[in-house]
Order: sequence, then C-alpha cells, then structure tokens
Amino acid sequence: MKCTVEIFLDGYWQKAGFFEPDESQLNLGVGGSGRFDYDIDYAVNYIDQPYCQVGSRYPVNFELYRESTWPAFLLDLLPSGAGRRVWIKRLGLVDNESADWHLLLKGAGNPPGNLRIREASERSLVDHPGFAKNDIVNRHEDFIEYAEKNGALVAGATDVQGEAPKFLMNQDCRGKWHADGALPDSNVEKFWLIKFPRGTTDQDRLILKNEAPYYKVAGSFGLRTG
Repeated sequence: MKCTVEIFLDGYWQKAGFFEPDESQLNLGVGGSGRFDYDIDYAVNYIDQPYCQVGSRYPVNFELYRESTWPAFLLDLLPSGAGRRVWIKRLGLVDNESADWHLLLKGAGNPPGNLRIREASERSLVDHPGFAKNDIVNRHEDFIEYAEKNGALVAGATDVQGEAPKFLMNQDCRGKWHADGALPDSNVEKFWLIKFPRGTTDQDRLILKNEAPYYKVAGSFGLRTG
C-alpha cells in the first residue's frame, strides 16, 4: 500500500518518489507513521539538488526516510476546509483521521503547487462546454454540486485550502470556465483562483475585500498577482 508523489519539474510532471503509510496506523491518518523514498531514476538525475526536493527535510538521495507521522509536504496536498467537506461527502466517508488516506489517494491530484499524488490525478477528462462567469458567481459555494450535476469535472476545483469556498478555474479560448485539471494545458487561455466570502455577513465580505492590498504588496516584490 503506497502512493506515488509526482513533481512538476523541467516542464512536466514526473515521478519523484513513494509514500507508504503503516497499515496498522491508517486509522490515525496524518498522525500515523510511514516511509518515504525517492524513485531511483529520479534520485540518479537530481541527487543532492536542493530545488528538486519534495520537502526541506528530504534531500534527494537513495535513503529511506522513516517518520513517526506523515511528512509535512503531504499535509499541503490534502484537501482541507471547504474542499475536505466536499470530498468527504463525495466519497461517503466519516470525517475523521481514518479518512486521510482515502482523501490523499482521491483528492490530492490537482493541488496548487508543484507536487501531486499520481493516483489521484489519473482520471479521464470530461468533454464539457464549460460555464459562464454568472454560473460560478450566482451559485457561490453550491457551484461544485451544480457543476457535477451538469456533467463537469470539478475535482480540481476544490483542492485549494481553507474555510472560504475557493476554486481553481481555467478559461478556454471561448471565455468559458472549467475546473482546473479538466482541460489539457494547451486549451487553457487563463488560470484563475476564484474566492468567495466564508459567510454572508458584512464582516465576511470585508475580510475578503481587505485581501486586495496584500496582492499589491506581493506585486511590489515582483510576484505575479491578480
């Protein structure tokens, strides 16, 4: 029982290594022990190159890393907040520690960042015409359920972390919107992160509104932001 950790490096997704949880501690979820090791070919190609590591504590080499809890980089891949609730419902799981392994295998295929779980990413693309902007805005946090009922692939739209509903979406050349991961990259015109207030109060809306200045600060450091 193991999963394959992939990394986006040198312009494509490639196999970096493997994580294997201890079966006797699966009920502990991320608190259970496990092992990580790099793929041999990956280690040969990128040994001792820091920018190719999956995490700061895991230099690229031929060692077997044994941990008393799951490596921290896996926690970044797990759906959380609103995304976790959607996946729990979709998979028919009880929301406790024993669900973590199933969520990793099913819901960690399209997270933001340069790591993913291969088993979670292996799904067929769905031929769907896409949605108009109003479909997303008007449906708010119910957009995921609405999109699924209309035959769209939306798994990748729920992987962004946090409590507030937010979706990774792509626009095609016709201006239609799709969940991130539903289209081949060659068909994507723009990439978006769409975020809504976590609630319906004025304070919830103000919190979201006040994020805008932080994007300006990030932009002043040379980062590309909305």
